[in-house]
Amino acid sequence: MQILLIGLNHKTAPLQVREAVSFSKDQLAAALPELRRSVGEGLILSTCNRTEVYATADDPESTAASAGRFLATFHGVSHELLTPHLRQLVDDEAVHHLFRVASGLDSMIIGESQILGQVRDALTAASEANSVDTPLVGLFHAAVRTGRRAREETEIGRNALSISYAGVNLASKVLGGLEGRKALLIGAGEAGKLVAVALRTSGVGGLMIANRTVERGEELARSLDGRAVDFSELGPTLEAADIVITATEAPDYVLERGAVASAMGDRPDRPMFLFDLSVPRNIDPTAGDIDEVSLFNIDDLSS
Repeated sequence: MQILLIGLNHKTAPLQVREAVSFSKDQLAAALPELRRSVGEGLILSTCNRTEVYATADDPESTAASAGRFLATFHGVSHELLTPHLRQLVDDEAVHHLFRVASGLDSMIIGESQILGQVRDALTAASEANSVDTPLVGLFHAAVRTGRRAREETEIGRNALSISYAGVNLASKVLGGLEGRKALLIGAGEAGKLVAVALRTSGVGGLMIANRTVERGEELARSLDGRAVDFSELGPTLEAADIVITATEAPDYVLERGAVASAMGDRPDRPMFLFDLSVPRNIDPTAGDIDEVSLFNIDDLSS
C-alpha cells in the first residue's frame, strides 16, 4: 500500500481551473462518500489555492486515474481541461508535500497560519464521512504536529500575513491609504472575519458587513463597531463604499457588473477598489472594466 496525492494548486493551475474544482463545506460532505466509492480510502484538502486528494493505493497509477475522473465528474468539468494541471506524488514525495503545506511553506503567502486549521478540518470532515482509515488519519495528525512545530520552533510565522490581510494591504496601496475610507465586506465566515479585523485595524472610516445569514453579519458588525446591511441593500451600500471585499462560499457571482456600474454611475469621480477573495469567484470579472474600478482576485496577491 502506498500514499498517493493527486491535485492542483496555485503553482500548477490558474484561478479559472482551481475554482472549477473547489469544494465548499456542503459539497465536501456529499463528495467524500463518493470519493470512497470511486477511489477507496481518501481525503480532500480544498482551500482557496488548492484542491488535493490524498488516498492509499496498491496501484497508484490506477487510483490516480480514478481520482482525476472523480474530480472532473463531480464538478462537471472536462477531464481534458483538468488533467494538464494535476500533480501526482507518491509515498515520500506526497508526505513531504503535505508537511510543507501544513507548515505554510507551500502557501501563496509563505507562513500564513490559516492552512494548519484547514488541514485539521479536512481530516475532521473525512472522519465524519467515514472516508478515511488509519493510515491517512495518522499521516494527517503527523502533518498537523509538524505544522505546529514549524511555527513554534522556527520564525516562519513571524512576519506572515493571511490572504485576508494581504488583500487589505493591497487596497491601501491602490487607494493611497485607508483612513476615512468606507469598506463593505460581503461574507462573515472565517475568511470574512479576518478581513473585517484587518479592515478595522487599518483605520477605515466605516465598516459595513453583508451576510446571507443576517445574525452572523450582525454579530461580527457589533464586535468591530461596524454596521450590518442586508443583501437586499447591496445596491445603495455599494454606492457608498470605497472598498468592497467578497469572502463567501457562494458558487456564483454575488456582485454582477450591472450592480457595480449602477453604483459608479452615481459616484463617477470616486474610485472603487474591489477584491474577490472567494474561490469560486464572487465578482463578475468584467466589473473591472468599468472606469475608476480596480478589481483584483486572489491570484493578484502572488506579487
